[in-house]
Amino acid sequence: MSGIDSNTALLLHLDGDVQNAGQAGTVVANTGVTFSDTAIFGQSGLFGSGKYLTPGYADALALGDGDFTIDWWEYRTANGDSSAVYNRRINDTAPYSTLVGFSTGGNVQAYMAAADGAWTVSALAMGTVQLNTWVHRALVRNGGTLSAYQNGVLIASTAVSGSLDTGTVPPDIGRWHYNASTLNYFEGYIDEFRLQKSAVWTEGFTPPVRPYSAPVAAPASISHGPPYAGKALLVSWEASVDPDGDTVTYTLEHSTDGGASWTQDGAGIAGTAYSAAVPTGKPTVCYRVKASDGTEESEYCTGAAVGVLQDYQGLIVGGGTR
Repeated sequence: MSGIDSNTALLLHLDGDVQNAGQAGTVVANTGVTFSDTAIFGQSGLFGSGKYLTPGYADALALGDGDFTIDWWEYRTANGDSSAVYNRRINDTAPYSTLVGFSTGGNVQAYMAAADGAWTVSALAMGTVQLNTWVHRALVRNGGTLSAYQNGVLIASTAVSGSLDTGTVPPDIGRWHYNASTLNYFEGYIDEFRLQKSAVWTEGFTPPVRPYSAPVAAPASISHGPPYAGKALLVSWEASVDPDGDTVTYTLEHSTDGGASWTQDGAGIAGTAYSAAVPTGKPTVCYRVKASDGTEESEYCTGAAVGVLQDYQGLIVGGGTR
């Protein structure tokens, strides 16, 4: 699971900056958040009193009635009762439409409102406050079900319908202000905050083991010369690009039944060519290749099925002499 695709509206690695690696835009206002090597990956954002982030867009983050995932890593250093990780108002004066990662009484909860401002989801359990340790949290809508996970373990689910997160103002990350005189801040570190407009998880899962990354591209083409039965055949392909700059390797496979089944020729190939043995006793063969960045794999690039040339003592059936 790459973590970055066309459904990724907001992704903050917080590795020394607040650049949005998602699709919504790049403007994220930073009020006092600093960066720390106390992180699950690379660096994290250090939040606290007067320290929060505000993505400078609202429509691109609206969730409506579609599937979504909001997930992040957190390292709370204080209980911070009545603080929230992600939240926003319906408008500049109305109550909140969204409170996610809201802490109260040692518990973490989620609240979400429909268009009328009343809570559609109230106090959905997201787990317990855990201090001075890294915890992964996720809130996932999959159709008519909203589910909360702590470290990949399902904590609670509830039925939902219609639009949620109806706020029309940009959200806050790390701050909840009930009114002008009541400001509450998340105390601690946040890493890999993501808002995805798809249901990433629909059951228990293993939390991510690396930063979210863009998928490696599939090779754009694959080619080879005439395949002679039992002979070595050099198969080559166009190099793939990994947006994150990771090292790319390849897996080459062949099929002799028109793609119904595939056999691996080589894996972990460092270059863009491989000498494969052409199968014997088969009328056709086709090859396909995929790229890997060490964690994610691309789609396959598949060549056309071609006839295997049978070589009998220098005679090429259907092809004259060599």
